[in-house]
Formats: sequence, structure tokens, C-alpha cells
Amino acid sequence: MKPAIRSALSLLEVVLAIGILTACAILLGELVGIGRRHADAARDLTEAQNLCENRLAEMLSGVAPLERVDGVEIPEAPDWTYSVRIQPVPDSKLRAVTVSVRGTETVGRRTLEYSITRWTVGGVGDDEMSGAHLQGINGSRPLTVRRRGASVEVGP
Repeated sequence: MKPAIRSALSLLEVVLAIGILTACAILLGELVGIGRRHADAARDLTEAQNLCENRLAEMLSGVAPLERVDGVEIPEAPDWTYSVRIQPVPDSKLRAVTVSVRGTETVGRRTLEYSITRWTVGGVGDDEMSGAHLQGINGSRPLTVRRRGASVEVGP
């Protein structure tokens, strides 16, 4: 007896193929959603970093006053507020200037927030400090930039 030659797929094979295709489509849809959420978070973090660095640069260059503020709205970005803390560094002539930005709208369950700290020469409350005096020791770049807890040392 000769084996029968099949010219088509069985119903079981078609149903199995459609099931696998559907599962793959569902998984890809979930991955696209995860990717979109991560892209949105990266965009928001980048915006926060830029706003924070711009505020700090304005203060260090003398364009804006270097003073303590809390929760002030950023004019060019109304969904964001910024705060500035100025603290002396113990046993030195340095001060730590910390600028924090915070999104007024929350994304999901998290509040958008970013901080940057730069050490500058001078004590707290030095009114004579201007942008030209806010460089590091011996005219070098600022000594430390700290972002989200990680320190990066930059020297002369």
C-alpha cells in the first residue's frame, strides 16, 4: 500500500499556527508599550537634566542671582519648578550649590525630579561672588559634579 500524499494542511495545524501568531502579536504589543514608556521616561529625564544644568549655568555665569530658592516655576517650562540650596563644604573655602528641578505633573506613580550639585569657591552668602569668581581653584573647572548620587571628579 502506498502512503497517501497530502496536498493541504490539516485544521489542527492551521489553528496551531494562528495561535502562535496571535501570541507573538500580543507579546510584541506589550513590548511596544514598554518601549514607549521607557522612551517617555528618557525624554522627561533629559528635559529635567537640561533645565537643571541651564539653571545652574545661569547662576554660575551671573545671569541669575545665586541665592536659595524653593519651588519657583521655570518661565520657559511651566510644568517644572526648581529649587536651589547653597551649603558650605566643611573645612574648606568651598560651597556646594545644588539645583533641583521637579515636574509638577506626575507620570504614572512617580514624580519627575532631578538634582545636580556643583562645588564653587566662596562661602554661603558671599555677595561679591560673580560668574568670573565661580571657577574652581587656580582657574580650573569646578571640582565636583554630582548627579543622582554618583560623583565625577574633574581636575585642572
